[in-house]
Amino acid sequence: MTAPPKSGPVMESNARPLARVPRRRRSKAYRLTEIKAARRRRTHPRHMIANLALAGVLVGLTVAIHFGALLALMWALRASGHRLRAHEGAVRQGIAILVVVLGLVAIHTAEVWAYAVAYLALGALPDLETALYFSTTSFTTLGYGDVVLAREWRIVGAIEGANGLLLFGWSTAFLVSITGRMRLLEHDWLERGPGSPQAIPSG
Repeated sequence: MTAPPKSGPVMESNARPLARVPRRRRSKAYRLTEIKAARRRRTHPRHMIANLALAGVLVGLTVAIHFGALLALMWALRASGHRLRAHEGAVRQGIAILVVVLGLVAIHTAEVWAYAVAYLALGALPDLETALYFSTTSFTTLGYGDVVLAREWRIVGAIEGANGLLLFGWSTAFLVSITGRMRLLEHDWLERGPGSPQAIPSG
């Protein structure tokens, strides 16, 4: 006996394979929509001018903050009696260096906050924490890349990195000059000797 045929759909031996569906051609209207979208994604010259103008204002503001704060820091050191004299003790000189370092940290913090407030005011970043995080990573030139600005404001972020690099170099030169002045005065005082007439203060 022959086995009964299996149940299921009957396939014709001469059935033709399914023809591949050709790729639908894009219409002219669709191509025009893509072109308009690409043009909108481009940075308009007015946006670039606004970027450069805002970056110039922020650079000028942070440089003015830095310059004024360094002058105030020097005035505070002199007013408090830290005149960086060689015959002062090591503890007093250490306190002076500590004041300078903490002052520089406060200066850079204010400059980072200036950029963060600007990003938040522009609506370039969603909240204060994100704006402060992005401003800190850009100002210190770390640039993790997990938070980025929108296309129309990214030039400001790039200029912030260059600005931060210059201001950190300025702070480093200031700190080195203060430390070098201490070491130079201490070296002169040790060469002359504490009992020499030059080392004895007048009056």
